Parts: sequence; C-alpha cells; structure tokens
Amino acid sequence: MVKSANCKSKRNYDNVKQGVINFYKSQHSKLNYEVAKYYHQWYEKLPKKNNSLKDILLLSDDIYDISDPDINESQIHHAFQTAELCRKMCQDNKEYPDWLPLIGLIHDLGKVIHKLYDVPIIYLCGDSFPLGCKFSDQLILPVGFDQNKDIENKDLNTKFGLYNEKCGFNNLLFWGHDEVMYISLIQSKHNLPEEALYVIKYHSFYAWHQNKGYDYLANQKDLDNLKYLKMFQKADLYSKSDDETDLFTIDKLDEIYYTNLIKKYLPNGIVM
Repeated sequence: MVKSANCKSKRNYDNVKQGVINFYKSQHSKLNYEVAKYYHQWYEKLPKKNNSLKDILLLSDDIYDISDPDINESQIHHAFQTAELCRKMCQDNKEYPDWLPLIGLIHDLGKVIHKLYDVPIIYLCGDSFPLGCKFSDQLILPVGFDQNKDIENKDLNTKFGLYNEKCGFNNLLFWGHDEVMYISLIQSKHNLPEEALYVIKYHSFYAWHQNKGYDYLANQKDLDNLKYLKMFQKADLYSKSDDETDLFTIDKLDEIYYTNLIKKYLPNGIVM
C-alpha cells in the first residue's frame, strides 16, 4: 500500500528544475482564450472510440509530466499511487466516497490525447486556470503571462473579463487534461456521481482550491464541492514517490477491488 509523503516536500517551487520553469513559461505564453476555445470545441465534436480503462492506462505508461516538480515517473505509476492512497483513505475514513480511488486511477488520463491526437503536451500538463479573465496572482509559477496576447485584450484582461461575479466555474473556459477527461466522461456511459466529475474537472485548479484565487467567480456548487477536491488533493500530491516499492504495473488493475470499482462506475469503458 502506498504511503503518504511529507506534505511540505511536495509542490515546492523554490528550487524547481529549469525544465519545469521553461514548461510554464511556454504554456502561459501560448495558452490563451482563442487557443483554449479552439481545442475545447474541437475535442467536444471529435469522433471518438470507446476504450477500456486498461487500454487507456497502458497508453499513459510512457507519458511523463514535465511540469511535475516532485517525481520523474510515468503517468501509470502516478495513477496507481494516487488510487492506492485514496483506497487507504477510504478504508480509514468511511466519510470518504468509494469512487475516490477510481478517480485516482483516471484523473490524469486526459494527457493521453497527446499520443492519440498529437495535441502539444504544453496544452495538457500543469495546473489549470480559466481563460477569458485576468490571470490570478495565485497561479503557480506566474511566468510567461507577459507574453500572452490576452493581457492586451480589454475584454479579457479585467478581474471578471467575460464573466460575472459568482457565476460558477462551469461557466468559465478551461483547457487541459482535466477538461479532456471531463468531456470524455460526459460523453461516456458511466455511473459516476456529479461530485466525482467535479473532482476530475477541477483537480488541477490549485489557484483556487489551494490558494483561494478566483474566489469571486465561485458559486455555491463550487463551494459545496470544495471538500471533495481537498480530499483528493491529499492523494494526488502526497502519494507521489520514486521509491521502487511504490511503483506499479498494469497487473494491479486485475485485483478484485479495482475490477469491482470499474464494474460499478465505468462498466462501458471511456470514450476518448
């Protein structure tokens, strides 16, 4: 069973590798409202095929998140590490929903469209943030935004931009692996509750659920679901380990625990 890591050692960007800084500079300069709108509309309309969770997980086995300051392991290992800590948390606290470990398995799988459809990795990794309003100073490593053309657009560079106070995050434009996985699930025949979909859609939105940025755009639904993001955050971040004893292969998916979860919530696979 994967162990929780020291929280203070994770997401420490004080002495981060130059590659991580370069990633965020590139993403923040290029991911603007126009780009996000294009990819969002493209992926929603894209003809997709149904895949088993196993097949999608296997696609992630050689994908590495270059924005991650904590580990240098492939996404399949991160998926199982997260799921296993979620599993432990559910066993220790009955208030945690039983679907949380499954979200641990699938939360980052939106990154596989880098391989499936040749989407640039800079538009899929890293923290998420809304497009169409001023970039918050609570965003991680706020470098590169001075090169983003949205800051010169008077309709997009104000506090509220295209939106209204407390309009709710579902009315904002996002693009990244969270949004990819959310769209895929919405278009799939699943049995996941709305709270689980919310965690998928906003688990990388750390500017809000960790730093309270964009609070002024949150509505009651966002506030009600914050507790689930906080639950999941513990596993997403603090399960990360390069310890060889904490690494997993796809065979882990064959455990009855996971086969039952998949049968309950994703019996028809995922459209992607």
